[in-house]
Amino acid sequence: MIQEDKVGGVLTALAGLGLMGVSARYPYWAQVTTGPGFFPLWLGAGLMLVGIGITLRASPAPSRSVAVSRPAENCRPMLSILAALVLFAILMEPVGAILALLLFSICSLKVFDQRPGYLSPVIGGVILTLVSYALFRMFLGVPLPAGWLGL
Repeated sequence: MIQEDKVGGVLTALAGLGLMGVSARYPYWAQVTTGPGFFPLWLGAGLMLVGIGITLRASPAPSRSVAVSRPAENCRPMLSILAALVLFAILMEPVGAILALLLFSICSLKVFDQRPGYLSPVIGGVILTLVSYALFRMFLGVPLPAGWLGL
């Protein structure tokens, strides 16, 4: 690991700490169930712990200055995920949350799947979409855009 890992770990820990600070504005409990501050608090705590772990595991930077070259192809996965995220945001209202999430999941999973074909990303995308729908719509009661399909 290199110096960027330490910086990324510290930034992740600070983001978690900030999220925990924002969650303090919301009640932790609401009558009989958890309140709107419950999830952000624990998400922030998890982010902070991950950031601390990344920072501690990062090895010290080399003492001599070494130029690190990064070919353009190393940026391809990041740009692909960014494009899929933008497409998700654009398609969310017109086609609905379920189809937009399914397309986003398949595209994102395909970036990391080295095998030819789309079988694994499609299966993973369907599972991720079903779990996300169950979590947000059924469990948390979040209204999701239905789109023109009415899903």
